[in-house]
Amino acid sequence: MSTSNDTNSSTVHDPAAVRENKKQITVRASDGEDFELEEKYVALELGTIKTFLEAPGVSQDTVLFPFPRMQSWQMMMVIKYCTKFLKLKAKLDGDEELKTFQFQAEFNKDLSNESILQLCTVAHYLNITCLLDFLIASLAHRTINMNREDIRKLFGLD
Repeated sequence: MSTSNDTNSSTVHDPAAVRENKKQITVRASDGEDFELEEKYVALELGTIKTFLEAPGVSQDTVLFPFPRMQSWQMMMVIKYCTKFLKLKAKLDGDEELKTFQFQAEFNKDLSNESILQLCTVAHYLNITCLLDFLIASLAHRTINMNREDIRKLFGLD
């Protein structure tokens, strides 16, 4: 995975597998920033893209998906989460669950409630079950100590 502006990108793959499958998936945010994903890895966590790629007749080596309602920061957060989640999922050691919990806590730490709601919309649109489940659980946890009026305001039910 790499972004068009990121030279020190991290990837979730082994080099032999990349040689086998070189299809690049490019997603474009509303501000025109492109993000390149390896099909075999992060792109297949995005259910919307996976469904398209599995359709008969799709054989291009490079595919561009424009997302006019998705901002760059949202796409970066989605890629960050999916990349780390896949790395942790690939490891089968006993610390996987603890490391996943720690990563999710760190990921969630600086997000506002509004940002989580926006990312929920993106995760739902892209059909990323692991991210959507995590974000919904995070939001539910944050609303535990809220009163009814604050919850109504958070969800725009005023």
